[in-house]
Amino acid sequence: MNPLATLRDGYRWLVNPYGYLDEALARRGLTFRARLPVLGNVLMTGDAKLIAEIVPHPHLDGGKAVTGLRAIFGGRSLIMLEGEAHGARRRLIAPSFRGEALAEHDALTVRVTRDEFTRLPPGRTFCAYDVLRRVGLRVMVAAMFGGKNAILARAEEVVERFLASFRNPLILFFKPLRVDAGPWSPWGRAVRNRRALCDLIREQIRLSARNPDETGILGRLAAQGGSALQEDDLVEEVLSLLLFGHDTAAATMAWAFVHIFGRRDIAERIRDEAGEENALADPDALPYLKACLQESMRLCPVVVHLSRTAAADLRLGDFEVRRGEKVIPCTYLAQHNPAVFDEPHRFRPERYLDGRRYEHSFFPFGFGSRTCVGKPFALRQMLLVLATAARCVELDLAPGYRPKPARHLVLIVPKGGGLLRRSVVKRRMAQVCAR
Repeated sequence: MNPLATLRDGYRWLVNPYGYLDEALARRGLTFRARLPVLGNVLMTGDAKLIAEIVPHPHLDGGKAVTGLRAIFGGRSLIMLEGEAHGARRRLIAPSFRGEALAEHDALTVRVTRDEFTRLPPGRTFCAYDVLRRVGLRVMVAAMFGGKNAILARAEEVVERFLASFRNPLILFFKPLRVDAGPWSPWGRAVRNRRALCDLIREQIRLSARNPDETGILGRLAAQGGSALQEDDLVEEVLSLLLFGHDTAAATMAWAFVHIFGRRDIAERIRDEAGEENALADPDALPYLKACLQESMRLCPVVVHLSRTAAADLRLGDFEVRRGEKVIPCTYLAQHNPAVFDEPHRFRPERYLDGRRYEHSFFPFGFGSRTCVGKPFALRQMLLVLATAARCVELDLAPGYRPKPARHLVLIVPKGGGLLRRSVVKRRMAQVCAR
């Protein structure tokens, strides 16, 4: 391949992967080979038939492919494990994010969301991503540590400090840039802030061991893990859940806010649905809002692709893949396939109101045994946040704002984080919010 073309494609992939993939889909179709920064030579696909082969394939590893995150999360957490170790860890963690555990934090989510959005000054522009990160972090920290006031503010501060360690995504992607040159260097800050967060988690694990009645996800994991989880395993598991969980959900919701409140007809319909008497008691009773969230995740996935590494020479469809090569099931390509999604660049929530599942063409939470373990919890929390905000305040896009994709480390967020403005609250909305 032409070196200049490789550099150009690499730059576009890092800065604007949506644009790169739109052009590749138009020129090369759903499946193609490419050479990309960090990933190297890859087979990229959004073809549902090939993805159906990838999902159960015994020689395509998921944990080994996530090299950019290993420097942050370590190698012991669920997202990094393979095979039976991955399955055993998943069986241990999954119960904390489903069943009765789902509703435990509903009241907190509603209260925190209401507080954050009602304190926004009317007429003032704000960054949706920033507000939603505050909401998500507060809820996640409370869910993880059991709502103990003594630890919540401290944990939030340590997590925020770590997330602010550096802004340039190249530090994550290129190992030579990960140099600890002291606390004033970006990676040096990251190392020290990660250590502080791990120390806090370790402290809470030991506290839970002394108090077996401790509540929260960490308490349950510590009690259930027994000999199956060493302390270092649990530290890295909690680290990944704290860091990746709330930030991914906040980025996803920032896109949803932009799509919903950028269309007055859609916003009004959601306000009506969210204003129903028991709307917040059962998020599943919000079908149109859920359809809007799904369509937003389809249109603008915050994680553009998944990664698999071939553990042996293999064949996928008509393509030969060598051991060690990466296969990239591309969320963005699959979810913009015009053969599956009519007018793929239009926001059309109606796609999700007829019960169609779009198997292997819609997978914002991953697929198969590596589907995000927190998916039920994340979906419920996002619906509650969106419904609560719609009940309490009236929002519009900031004047002149046009959402475009922008990279924030490993996530793709709306430019500026999604700029919105709170309108003057109408009497009807104030009455609904007071319920």
